[in-house]
Amino acid sequence: MLAAAPACAQAVRPFSAYDPVRVDAVLAEAGALRAAGRHRDALRGYRRAIHLTRINEGLDTPVQIGLLERVLESQLALGLREAADGTQENLYRLRLRHAAGPAERLAAAYSDWKRERYLGGAGTAGYRSLLAMIDVHDEALAALRSAGEDGVAEVPHLYHRLEAEYLVSTYAGENSPVTHVHSGGVGLADYQTATDLDADRFRRLRKHNFRNGRELLERVIAILEAQPERDVEALAAARIALGDWYLWWYRRGRALENYREAWSLYADDGDPATDPAALFPGPRELPDANSFSTGRAPDPYQQPARARVRFSVSRLGEVRDIEFLELEPGDAPGARSALYQLLKNYRFRPLLRDGEVVAASDVVRQYRYHY
Repeated sequence: MLAAAPACAQAVRPFSAYDPVRVDAVLAEAGALRAAGRHRDALRGYRRAIHLTRINEGLDTPVQIGLLERVLESQLALGLREAADGTQENLYRLRLRHAAGPAERLAAAYSDWKRERYLGGAGTAGYRSLLAMIDVHDEALAALRSAGEDGVAEVPHLYHRLEAEYLVSTYAGENSPVTHVHSGGVGLADYQTATDLDADRFRRLRKHNFRNGRELLERVIAILEAQPERDVEALAAARIALGDWYLWWYRRGRALENYREAWSLYADDGDPATDPAALFPGPRELPDANSFSTGRAPDPYQQPARARVRFSVSRLGEVRDIEFLELEPGDAPGARSALYQLLKNYRFRPLLRDGEVVAASDVVRQYRYHY
């Protein structure tokens, strides 16, 4: 009887506030609150669970990934975008530290979050989101080089960096863009001055934007050309991307040189099944990347519109002879002028045939946009 006394005393001892069992209870309660749509109350529970977990297990443990994911879900449900931004950064660092997925995919997901945040006009200094996009891939590239990884592993990060460079090229301030079109493009806004170190760094990036984008793609090409077995498809895509970047910056002669290089890669590879015309099936809006695409809801103060238009594209990628075939709403002159101006400002990758750039006529496109 006496021997059983310690066991009984242990059984009736109250739990410590930091007991792991207490963490499970807090999590269960927070989960119920989240399921009931009481996200603000759930957030308090999850923060308490994270605090207890850090005390019991350490500051940066894998179990906190799941907890932060739940915090993020509730923050987004409440529209707490600033708080969610910090949670996303913590999540990225934790996932990377504990290898919770391929490094390239983790970096791309975090970069996409920052891109959406920038395009959504969130925060008071959108250029910091662009800097974060650049930094996350620069860090990944530095880690690959430090580990002596094969250069091919750099290529996805270099292309993601290029997406940021396209956004940097159009940056002009912190206001919302004027016109959003699903196929790409962003309006320019008023420039906002700043004096902090991030702003100074961003100014330097803008100053060297053309060179930075060109060097990224030249690095991709150098990596691909150094491989024992040449990947013609990847090399042609890189040459086209470099041509697009030159055309984006109105370096038309250099753009056409790279387009012809891409054509030659397919034409000279000795494979009869490879058709170089497939590389240039028709004029394509630039940039041919995800830089300006966004899944966010449109500005409630802008009007939706849909248009089907026909136009021609010159050898230099300029739109001419715009004809509206359909327009909804048809009685809104603003819808017509907004898309007309956007198309006139677009740069298109031109059409190539037999290795030479040719003008394209009767190009028909449908656009859904807000103005």
